[in-house]
Amino acid sequence: MAERKTTKNKINGMDVISGHINSGEFSRVYLLHGTETYLMRQYRDMLLNALIDREDSMNFASFKAEKSDPQEIAGFIQTMPFFGDRRVALVEYSGFFVKEDKKLLVMLEDIPDTSVLIFVETEVKKDVLYKALEKIGTVAEFTTPNDGMLTNWIAKKISQEGLQVEAAAIRLLLDSVVNDMNNISNEVDKLIFYCKDKGVVTTADVEKMCVSQVEGKIFEMLDALSSKNGKAVISLYEDLVYLKHPYRVMLANITTNFRRTMKVKLCMEEGKSFSDIVSILGIKEYPAKKSMALAKKYEYERLKEYVERCNLADTQIKTYVMNEKMAMDMLIADLLKQ
Repeated sequence: MAERKTTKNKINGMDVISGHINSGEFSRVYLLHGTETYLMRQYRDMLLNALIDREDSMNFASFKAEKSDPQEIAGFIQTMPFFGDRRVALVEYSGFFVKEDKKLLVMLEDIPDTSVLIFVETEVKKDVLYKALEKIGTVAEFTTPNDGMLTNWIAKKISQEGLQVEAAAIRLLLDSVVNDMNNISNEVDKLIFYCKDKGVVTTADVEKMCVSQVEGKIFEMLDALSSKNGKAVISLYEDLVYLKHPYRVMLANITTNFRRTMKVKLCMEEGKSFSDIVSILGIKEYPAKKSMALAKKYEYERLKEYVERCNLADTQIKTYVMNEKMAMDMLIADLLKQ
C-alpha cells in the first residue's frame, strides 16, 4: 500500500482529489465540502473508485445523514480489511461538522493505516473538528467554477456528443439558469437531446428549451400588469398555479423581479448604460435586458409601491395573518387596482 500523506491540503478540490488518484497516495481521512454538489459527487465517486470496489461489502460501508453513528463508523474503520488492502467508510451529510460531535475527535486520532474515512458535507464550521481533520488528512472544497471555466465545460460536453454550439448560445444559457452545475448539466442534456438531429445548438434552442418556464411567465405577468391587462395577468397566474409553483416561491420571484426592475429603472434615469447596469447591480445579461424592457413601462414610484405591497404579503404569510394562497390572491388583486 502506498505511503499516506498527512500534510494539510486545502487547494482546489478537483486538483486535490485528482492529484491523490494519479499518485496513488491517499490520506487516512478526507473532508469534501462546499456549495457545488455536482462536482463534489463526481470527485467523491472518482476517489472511491480509486480506493475500493463498492460492491465489496466486507471492506466498504456507507453512512448517511441521521444513520451516521460515530460508534458504528469507528467500529468499521478500526477493523482490519478482509482479503483486501484497505477498508473505506463513506459518511455523507452527517452534520458532524456543524454540531461538533466530540466522539469524532477521538475517532480521527485513531484511524489505522489500513482504513480511509471520507466525509461529504455541504455545511461545515471551521472549528475544532475541522481543524483536527486538517492536521491528519485532506480538506477539499468545491465551489462553482467561474463563467470562463463553465463555458469551456459546456462546450466540451456538447462537442463530445458530436454537436457544434454557438458561443452566444452558451452565454445565454449561463445568463438564463442558476449557476449550479447539476442544473446546468441537466439543461445541457436537454439541449443535446433536442438538437442531436440538426448538429448544432443555437441561441434559439436555448431560448426554447432552457429559459425558465416559470421565470418567463412571471416576466409576462409583470409586462401585462404594466398595461393593466387583468385578463392576461390572471391567466398567467393560473398557469403558475397549474405548474404547481409554490405560492411562497412565486411571491419571492415576483418581489425579486419588481425590486430588480426598480433598481434598473433608477440606473436608467441616471443615464447608466446597459454594461454599467449589469456591473453595478451584479446581474446577468439576460435578466438585465428583460428588466430594462419592463422598466421602460413603469414609473419608479409605481415599482416602489409594488415592492412594498409584495413585502406586505410576505409579512402576512410569515405572521400567519393569511395563508399563502390567500395572500397571493389578494396581492394579485391589489396590484391590478393600483
